[in-house]
Amino acid sequence: MIEHAGVAKARGFLDAFARGDAQAMGDYFTDDLAWHVGGGHRWSGDHRGREELVSYLCQLREGADDTYTLTAESVLATDHHIGLFARATAQREGRALDVLQAHAFTVRSDGMWGEYWVSAAEQGLEDAFWA
Repeated sequence: MIEHAGVAKARGFLDAFARGDAQAMGDYFTDDLAWHVGGGHRWSGDHRGREELVSYLCQLREGADDTYTLTAESVLATDHHIGLFARATAQREGRALDVLQAHAFTVRSDGMWGEYWVSAAEQGLEDAFWA
């Protein structure tokens, strides 16, 4: 079976995140990206721009002493959307995070991601981790 290009792209993004490669992470998103983070923690809310998103992703890693990981559990893709279910794990100030997150991306005609949503299945656990 041939893997959809969007699935490969999502896996490439996760690889860039795992390496902490800010340049490579930014290469997936449009400059005018709109992104939405679920929950009630310091990272939650609606944000704009590729530069701010890359900074946010780097701060997640740094805020968890570079222990924040995203491991794909399922990736679904069409030419217009990507759905990524990933396990997020991290350690911070004696607390552990282990939650399933849903990530959704809109794919523009040029292949760049123009909108991004992320929310945890057990949002209260993620909120408490970042408190």
